[in-house]
Amino acid sequence: RTLAGGGIFGRRVSVLKQQAKNLRAGTSKAKKNLVMEHLRGAPVRELMQHLYTVERNRSIREGFVFFLYFLLFLAICFQLYDTDTMFNTNAAVQKVMLDTPFRGASYKKNFYEVMTHGEFWEWLEEPFVDAVAPADMYDGRPFTEKEGKVTLRYLRVVGKVQLRQMRMTNSSCLERRFPDLVSVYKGPNGETLGRYDTKGGWCYSEFSESNQDKGAFGPQGQYTWSDGHHYLSGLIGFGADYGTGGFVTELSVGRAQLQAALAQMKADRWTDHGTRAVAVSVNFYNTQTRLATVVRILFEFYNSAHLTRSVKVFSNQLKVYQSKTDMFRAACEIFYGLLWIYYFQVEVKEFIYMRPRMAYFKSFRNFFELLVLLVNLIFMYEWALYVLSDARAAFDVNAENYTDLYDMAEAYTLTFSWAAVLALAYCLKVFEFLALSKKMSTLWLTLNRAMSDIIAFIIGFVIVVAGFAFLAMYVFGWLLEDFHNFARSFSTLLRLPLGDFSYNDLATARPALAAMFFNLYVASVFLVIMNM
Repeated sequence: RTLAGGGIFGRRVSVLKQQAKNLRAGTSKAKKNLVMEHLRGAPVRELMQHLYTVERNRSIREGFVFFLYFLLFLAICFQLYDTDTMFNTNAAVQKVMLDTPFRGASYKKNFYEVMTHGEFWEWLEEPFVDAVAPADMYDGRPFTEKEGKVTLRYLRVVGKVQLRQMRMTNSSCLERRFPDLVSVYKGPNGETLGRYDTKGGWCYSEFSESNQDKGAFGPQGQYTWSDGHHYLSGLIGFGADYGTGGFVTELSVGRAQLQAALAQMKADRWTDHGTRAVAVSVNFYNTQTRLATVVRILFEFYNSAHLTRSVKVFSNQLKVYQSKTDMFRAACEIFYGLLWIYYFQVEVKEFIYMRPRMAYFKSFRNFFELLVLLVNLIFMYEWALYVLSDARAAFDVNAENYTDLYDMAEAYTLTFSWAAVLALAYCLKVFEFLALSKKMSTLWLTLNRAMSDIIAFIIGFVIVVAGFAFLAMYVFGWLLEDFHNFARSFSTLLRLPLGDFSYNDLATARPALAAMFFNLYVASVFLVIMNM
């Protein structure tokens, strides 16, 4: 309609319309031939050239707006999320806490070697205390008051250290004792024994948030349960979800005070058969980098006698709107939000004018745009939650008690995990504007034409790998950590085509079945599925 509005195209279209009208009115054969001659003379080439020019100019304008949008996004992320400094800080904290060997060990025994309650306390009393409350300077000089409560000379400990324990009662699995089944043997004093019972007549089940132990324990019941802490999840693939409660103890970080408090807790048998998890949390702040570092070290004690260790370390900026650079970034955030609104209304208009409207959702391009808008909205929402966080606003490096910063720090990291997804989407979107070049449009054309084959391949591949994952879980899962549940087994088999596997582990665990399983999987995946 735009092209027919005037000029040579408008005049030619008017003539063609009139000739078509005469043709429908019943003109003679000679006039019909005349009309067909005029139709053959329509300026199709000029029309296509003009259409190409209009489309090219539109793409250039949209490309300019998009690249401005992308540059604003990069400016915001790079100014807020310094991964290099964060990595250096997190690596230093993990090394000093987790890699420091126990005193007197004949080999490098450290955090990763902890497998018993005794080794847990040994780690707390030695490497952990040395990390958060070092004894003296490298030359043997004791720390002054101003130099105290500092780890690695730069990381100031904020408040106290928190130990949080989750427990189960000694009667949480009564049915597993089978008390009605009596043994033919008697106890040392002639008492009746259960055939499957423990010697002490107790049974501690795996952790259950609904049935956890909330009763006070220790001397005079001094260790009490409380709620309202950050949500605690166990190691993925192993642990349970421990909820927001627990038996919480806060310890001062003065070296003598910390050592005395840990010694007293150990004497009180703060951990025992009922312990299912202990979270050790501590916060640091580095004035030089403006980064707060949140450390949570989790020990999970299973009723199967196994113990797992996991660590989460988050570093994040607390003061985000202070300097001139912060103000510039704030302006970028405003413009970025406005451009998001612009792109949103573009998609809304396209949906409104689409006929039929449901055809809008059949386009891969439209689906991709909606996905990018949604992820963008989540990114901005998560950032707003972090900025408005009460923990961030109330932070004080001089706090005397422990401040729970875990949820805030995790939200900060999650925000920029969404940003990472956006960065990938934006890089893919660049090809939309490079499609003006035939060579650069090859990628999208290939994906578009091969999409049905790609989907069929993915479905077939997932089904085959899932079957082998189930097989590996039952054959090797009871011996090897990489196959101990379905999710871990599936992940291990996905990595196998990339060379990330250990055949020796399979052969050591089940020598008779390892070769059969391995060859069958390789033949099925590499020789069949990969050549579909």
